[in-house]
Amino acid sequence: MKFNLHIDQAKFPKWIYAGFDNYADKFRYPYELVLVEKSLLYKNLIKYSNLAKPFSKPMGHYYIGLDSPSKVLDSEQLSNHLQSLSQGFSELHFFIGSAYGHPKNVKSYFDERLSLSSLTFGHQIMIPIMAEVIYRSYTLMIGHPYHK
Repeated sequence: MKFNLHIDQAKFPKWIYAGFDNYADKFRYPYELVLVEKSLLYKNLIKYSNLAKPFSKPMGHYYIGLDSPSKVLDSEQLSNHLQSLSQGFSELHFFIGSAYGHPKNVKSYFDERLSLSSLTFGHQIMIPIMAEVIYRSYTLMIGHPYHK
């Protein structure tokens, strides 16, 4: 299972990368966490949504928009959800919006939308936060005990 974290920006402060790498380096085969900066996939979703064209996803890929307000899951629920998605999908794509969120039409291309909290977070800080959230789900999926 490959977890892709997409963001339509690049060149973050070093501590953002360090926070992401701290978790990404802990994943073991067949799991992987990848940061996709200046995501071409996200740019294409925006382009297609502006043209009101259908977008064909690759087989085995699932798109999750991080968006508020949306469904909120706790850590165990998210882990169970990702585990069930792993049965039918080889890659999960999480999309972090800009400082203004996702363009309205892009949201229709997501298979689902999730929110981490009713709080608002800056899009840059979402990189290490999502790395930790996905890592926590991964550890539960492979049988590590849950720690609160």
